[in-house]
Amino acid sequence: LSTFPRVSKMSSSLAWQIMRKNNAFIVQKRGGDGVRFSREAGNIVNKHSFKYSGIANEQAITIDAHEVNDKEFGVSLGIKTRAARKSPKKSTSTVGLTGGARKTMRSIKGYTTTTHYRKDLEKVALARASKILLAQKPKKQKERKMNGRRGLRARRS
Repeated sequence: LSTFPRVSKMSSSLAWQIMRKNNAFIVQKRGGDGVRFSREAGNIVNKHSFKYSGIANEQAITIDAHEVNDKEFGVSLGIKTRAARKSPKKSTSTVGLTGGARKTMRSIKGYTTTTHYRKDLEKVALARASKILLAQKPKKQKERKMNGRRGLRARRS
């Protein structure tokens, strides 16, 4: 006899069947075209479907902006671990990727493809990381070029 309590394990497809119609993370507008979004952690695309669900699947990837001292730079990669399945707050391990765009993309490919951890989400993860890195770049101010008489006056002075 074991002294540890038995943990009943539910399949991911059964968990999805239970929560797909109604859960706290669904975002849906009335009168829209029927598109459903999700705010759950681990949903990399924020689309309400079984493939991208972070709660129903045992393996999930999160990619967010990496923050240090209230400044955003780089990307943080979170992976759902098996160690703390019962407590959702502890179930993800995050790694900050701040070494530049190419190194970040190589690291994400390493986590997804080479370790065989959700290969199907590799392109989506790379796309999200590149969008975050582009948003963090400082935008250059364009000089306003004036034509005609105003432009001539501005160039002379």
